[in-house]
This record gives sequence, structure tokens and C-alpha cells, in this order.
Amino acid sequence: MNRRHARRPTPATRRGMTLVELLAVVLIIGILIALLVPAVIRAVDRARDAQAIGEMNQLTQALNDFKSKYGDFPPSRILLDESGNYYQYSANFTTLASSSSTNDITYAALAQRSLSYLRKFYPRMTGLGAGALQLGTFYDFNGDGQMNLNGPYVLQGHQCLVFFLGGVSNRSIGSGGVAQYGMMGIGKNPANPFPPLPFATAALAANREAPLFEFRGNRLFDATGTNFPGYLDPIGSGSSARFYAYFSSYGNNGYDPNDVNVPMNQSTGIGGFDPNDLTDNNMNYSGSLVYRTFSANFSVVDPTLGTTNYVKSVAPNPYTTTTPYSTTSAVTTFVNPNTFQILSAGLDGLYGIGGQFSPNATTGNRLPLDAGIFPQSSGQPDPLMRSREADNVTNFATGRLQ
Repeated sequence: MNRRHARRPTPATRRGMTLVELLAVVLIIGILIALLVPAVIRAVDRARDAQAIGEMNQLTQALNDFKSKYGDFPPSRILLDESGNYYQYSANFTTLASSSSTNDITYAALAQRSLSYLRKFYPRMTGLGAGALQLGTFYDFNGDGQMNLNGPYVLQGHQCLVFFLGGVSNRSIGSGGVAQYGMMGIGKNPANPFPPLPFATAALAANREAPLFEFRGNRLFDATGTNFPGYLDPIGSGSSARFYAYFSSYGNNGYDPNDVNVPMNQSTGIGGFDPNDLTDNNMNYSGSLVYRTFSANFSVVDPTLGTTNYVKSVAPNPYTTTTPYSTTSAVTTFVNPNTFQILSAGLDGLYGIGGQFSPNATTGNRLPLDAGIFPQSSGQPDPLMRSREADNVTNFATGRLQ
């Protein structure tokens, strides 16, 4: 046998990885994920913010279209009586229930303001303000086909935004017994733009003005059970979902901080105000109610002190360019003094207490703390109180507030 041509044994082929190599690969993958996940989360957050900003621009355009068509921006609180009998409230000086105090507008004042807006928007509505129901007709404001006999509906700002831009709601029950809403616009009959559709002819039902904004049905939510839904912003989800808050300036007559006392639906956690929630109703970390004091330019009634223009309100609140409460002769100035404010609670679902916003200040100082913010127990400002508003998105700032 020729030894020179003898085949040498070949080494055995390695199969698989050693434990050390596997652990090294897992470690590298873990580091990459740790670096990538925060970036993905930030990208998703920015995308949600951008979606909310884009949607607010569309809502702003819809509100401007509303003003062009009807002569004014929608109010951010309105009393709707389906009988049309607004004169019955002329002597009712009972203040509306408020989340934080009794300082609020009276039924008489709100009814008078509501009647003036309805007459401005729909000047040919028959019987509006009459002392008695005329000819058995009524205004089906909420689209349920029944006249409300248990008192008026009082719509908050988030409901007014949907009602005036979307019209009457159409409620149906979807899978799982969940209520679903769509907005149908209003009727073209100038004598009654809110006819009771179940009793209307098919022609009347079809003869309707289209909504000025296309609300997505999966984000329309009624926290009050009155068929007046609000519109959830696209940022929050689940129990952190919150309505767009809408405040009207009432044509330079001042903002009303009590216009958006958002209730929360206890079964779903969706809404904006929960008396048992220590993180979103102006509570500080010891559980004491925090008051936000505003100076409003129009009359707000205190039944014990008489008429005053100072009001304490829970979140959300409108924003000012000066301190919200003035102890001097200086006038409190609101952001967008002649139009409106739209607010999103942001990713954390917390509106914050609102107040002064300084857009030209350096980062970290755009939401200054002033002496008007204090816990009821200590009376001392909490420097972290306004940090909840840092991720809020509005129609008057580019991006988040902070």
C-alpha cells in the first residue's frame, strides 16, 4: 500500500452552537431589542400625536365652515329643550351642578344664551321659545324619536362639538350589545331641522344636511346615556381614552371653565372625570382636591355671594396667556380669545388643570405654575401639578404643550 496516497481522516463537521455562543447571540438580540423598542414606541407616539394634530386641523376647518354657514362658532355648553319652551326657565336661578363647586351659570342664563344661539343658527324654527308646545311637534335633538319630558338636556363642550358638526345621532346596537353611533346631520326643513325621524316620512328623513365633519363611529362614545356622544381622540386607548375637549370663546365674551366637566362611564372607564380617580380630577398626591381659579369675562353666579366672575373648575380647563386669576386691574387673556380651543388629553389620558400657556418660553417653562394652583389642604403650589399637561395636544400649539 502506498502510504503517500493514504486518505487522512477528516475532522467531524460541527453541528449547532455552543451554549456560550447561544447566550452571546441572545444577549446581542436583547440589546438590539432594548435599543429598538423605545424608538418604535416614540415613533408610534409621534404618529398618534400627528394624527390628532391633523384631525384637529380638520375640526378647525369644520368649525370655520360652521361659522361661515350659520354666522358664529358653536357654543361649548347649551341647554336643549325638545318642547321648545325656553321661557319656562326665565325665573329659574338655580345653578347647574358643577363638579367642584356651586359657582356656575344659572338655568335662566344658560337657557337665554342657548335660545339666542338656536335663533341665530336656525332663525326659521317655529315655536322656539314659545310658552306652550305647538301642534304636537317637538325638536328631536338626540334622535331617539321621543320627546324628553324629564327636563332639558345640557350638553358639555365635547358633546357640543359632535352635535353642531355632526347633527343628530343615530344609535344602534352592535355585536355584544355595544351601542354604536353615527351622525346623520340635520333636516333641511328650516321650520324644524330636528324632526323626529321615526315619525317622519322617508322623503323628510332623506332630505338632510350632511355633517360638516366625518366622525368615525368607533370613536363616538356616549358617557351620559342621553344619545349625545362625544368624540374620543386617537391618542388614548382603553381606560385612558378621552374626549376632545371643546371650549368656545363666545365671540370674545370669555371662556367658561365649567363648559367641559366631562363625566366618566364607570363601566368602561372612558370619559374624563371620575370622582374616584386620584390621577385625573385635579387631585394632588395626598388625595386633596386642587382648585384652578379662573377669571371669566362673563357673569358666573355664586348663589351665596351673588354675581361674580371667578370660578373654580376641575380639568380640563381652557388656557390663558396671562395668569388665569388676576388680583390687579390687568385683564386675563385667553389663548384664541375670539374663537375656540380644542384639547386632547394626550397619551396618559390626563388633561391636567390647564391655565397659563407661554408658547414663546423655553422648554420646561411653557406651563408655568402660579399662585392660583394649590391643593385645598396645604394651600401651597405643587411644582409637579402641571406636568400632566406636557403631552397634551391642542389646536393652538405645534405638537405637545411641553
